Amino acid sequence: MPLENDKLPDRPQFPVLEEGTYQVVIVDKNEKEGTNFNTGEPEKQYQFDLRVVDPEENAGHMLKVWSSTKYSPAKPGRKEAKLYTIVTKAMKKIVPPEDLHLNELIDKQLKVVVSVEQNEQGYERNKIVSFLEAKQNIGEDNELALPEDKVDKSKSKLPENKTDEIDLNEIPF
Repeated sequence: MPLENDKLPDRPQFPVLEEGTYQVVIVDKNEKEGTNFNTGEPEKQYQFDLRVVDPEENAGHMLKVWSSTKYSPAKPGRKEAKLYTIVTKAMKKIVPPEDLHLNELIDKQLKVVVSVEQNEQGYERNKIVSFLEAKQNIGEDNELALPEDKVDKSKSKLPENKTDEIDLNEIPF
């Protein structure tokens, strides 16, 4: 449909990230009715909501990614399914199909490579073109955080029975 004076119709504009690599946390997963890219037929799909945690200036920006329900590794002449890539990069391991529980992805971190493209209506939007494993988790305050199972709580420097208050006189400076 041609546009008058090449002007796009009014539509809320969402901030678009610059092309690059971002660390994200998976905050939600929904099952939606989508369309099969190859056949145009309706099919069940997953929508993952991702929140940027790094770099800090983009923290909080939300991205969405859609995936079919296919869960398969790469085979000769065929690339791995997007869902398989998301799961293996977020979980940092290969998860057998019988052990796959998508709700376990919530709060997992991974890195995404983002491009900028123009959709059919002429609006710029982000597209996730690749998924990478996050080497370290980043906490809510953008501090590097160790995975919970890697934290050795027995080596805490807090005095016994004083987890709420710290006496500065007990800390050797």
